[in-house]
Amino acid sequence: MITKIGAKLLHRKFDTMTNKPTEEQERIFLFVKKRPENILIKAYAGAGKTTTIVEAVKLLPKDKNIMFLAFNKHIQEELKTKLPEHVRCYTTYGLGTAAIKRKYGDKIHFDEFKIDKIILAKSKNWDLHDEFKSDEEILLYQDSIKKLVNLCRLTLTLKPEFVPYVAERYDINISKPKDVKRVLKVLDEATSDRKSFDYTDMIYLPAVDNGIWMFPQDYVFVDEVQDLNRCQIKIIEKVLKKDRVSGKLTGRLITVGDFFQGIYGFNAADEKSFEWFEKFPNTKTLPLSVSFRCSQNVIKKAQEIVPDIKALPDAPDGEVRDGDVLTEAQSGDFVLCRTTMPLVKLFFEFLTQRKKAIIKGSDIGIQLIDLIGKINNLPKLVNFWENELAEFRKELKSSGVINPREHSGYVTLEDKVTTLLFLAGLSDSVEDLKSKIRTIFTDEIQGICLSTVHKIKGLEANRVFIVRPDLLPMQNTKSWQYIQEKNLEYVAYTRAKLELIFDRNWTDES
Repeated sequence: MITKIGAKLLHRKFDTMTNKPTEEQERIFLFVKKRPENILIKAYAGAGKTTTIVEAVKLLPKDKNIMFLAFNKHIQEELKTKLPEHVRCYTTYGLGTAAIKRKYGDKIHFDEFKIDKIILAKSKNWDLHDEFKSDEEILLYQDSIKKLVNLCRLTLTLKPEFVPYVAERYDINISKPKDVKRVLKVLDEATSDRKSFDYTDMIYLPAVDNGIWMFPQDYVFVDEVQDLNRCQIKIIEKVLKKDRVSGKLTGRLITVGDFFQGIYGFNAADEKSFEWFEKFPNTKTLPLSVSFRCSQNVIKKAQEIVPDIKALPDAPDGEVRDGDVLTEAQSGDFVLCRTTMPLVKLFFEFLTQRKKAIIKGSDIGIQLIDLIGKINNLPKLVNFWENELAEFRKELKSSGVINPREHSGYVTLEDKVTTLLFLAGLSDSVEDLKSKIRTIFTDEIQGICLSTVHKIKGLEANRVFIVRPDLLPMQNTKSWQYIQEKNLEYVAYTRAKLELIFDRNWTDES
């Protein structure tokens, strides 16, 4: 009964504006149409932000250049069906790509291994076999160099004195002066190479190269501003129209975001991006606080973290309770966890019950396969990663970290490695292991959807289970990481439309 009635009541997002807009929406529309200020819409989870800004776009003159910057390709494709035809819709990566093609030609050479090739070529002069014990350790070092090069690009960290800070922030073991020099040499070559382009180039080069023209716009709409990196912010600055003589900003910026849904700091998103848009010149911040998604009791739970979020006055009561995921979970439910390993064990538990389930995130599968690398023997694979974790623990201990779980880099790696080794124990060969990984981790949601909180953002279900709630928020993290851990908790709660169920008894320890 609760599901049918509740679902009907909570499906009243103003997709076509056939219902009367809320007071908050009306105020936003008034500001967009009548006022000159830039606008930041502070939109909480399930508050109908996309619908609101789509309707806001329709209020602007059709003879103006208007651009909508979506957070990802999926959202972009969805928006194209809703926005007026005269509105350009890109992701920031898509916009950067268009700008690069305009400068260098439509048939640019895309090479996702551009950085790998540069590092490989330079490694010939680095004497790495004198520094490391095995080829596998060399590969890990090269991978660390690559990660740091990409993070430096995404954070616009271009000076040598700041590179160690980026490495420390993201728990990359690169700190020696020679390591920093190597990173900067790879970065310089990658920047100067305009014969091939990788994915990061698509926003990095337009951000740093003023010779790449950025299609100046009268109005720029930007979604999910809390998750933007420094390159993306720079591109948004450049795409706003300016007076040709004075250089004064004439384009208008209308942005939407929720600071409390900022969870991608690990991937170079700037935790101060929301603040940057708040402080953008002549900006008015307007709230969008009523959630059309969640029931009353789910909102009460979310208010423990974000007090300002509100439920619809006539939203169903819903339910927040403890429960048993193994006996209760059914097709269509979400099962969420902070880490991957518990989800893998649950997957096989559901398999024995003949319940269809998937683990969301094909990219997680890719990361696990990357850990296998060129190792083609299961015992060798297990031995290598067990030793690597042991060495990591030793390094942390020597640097003063007694408990390795106080180090976020170790926690992340341990989760991936234990997942990989668990699956290795169920496999007959490395190829069988890879096949299992590709089958289990997918983006096609079927049956019960098992997911980390990061992977489920933007989606919703009538019932959401949270297993290992003790991992939310993860403890012993850096201050910026802890803020994002609390945000993860909020994101997890607000995926539930009707029921939020905590399984406090299930354990993945065995």
